Amino acid sequence: MATGLSLKERFDIPEYDDMAAMHYALLDFDQEKCVQCGLCVSACAGGCILIGSLYRSDFISGQGKARQGFPELDTLPNQTPMCVGCLTCSAACPTGAITIKQPFRPGGRLKKLHQAPEMTPPHRY
Repeated sequence: MATGLSLKERFDIPEYDDMAAMHYALLDFDQEKCVQCGLCVSACAGGCILIGSLYRSDFISGQGKARQGFPELDTLPNQTPMCVGCLTCSAACPTGAITIKQPFRPGGRLKKLHQAPEMTPPHRY
């Protein structure tokens, strides 16, 4: 039990009223470990990862083939990445080439976030 903290301090959930407080996740793709299989692109539910100009839909439809380049985060027109750091891509990666550099931090639209302590990113298959 936490001592010296009030009930409010122990259960206080931060509020982010400033959109500038929102930060998307940043991933690190290790090109030495990457085998260019495209599994990370297929696994990303948000479609945030691309290889060259190929997106998730290209790999799912069969148009995208493996070994066409290294993965990278897709960005919005203002160069902001769209990743929320779920790490599904990392779990799908057979070589462990994907790590998180900066976690997702919600901003103004998600004023309150509750995450149970037992929640963890997905594990490798």
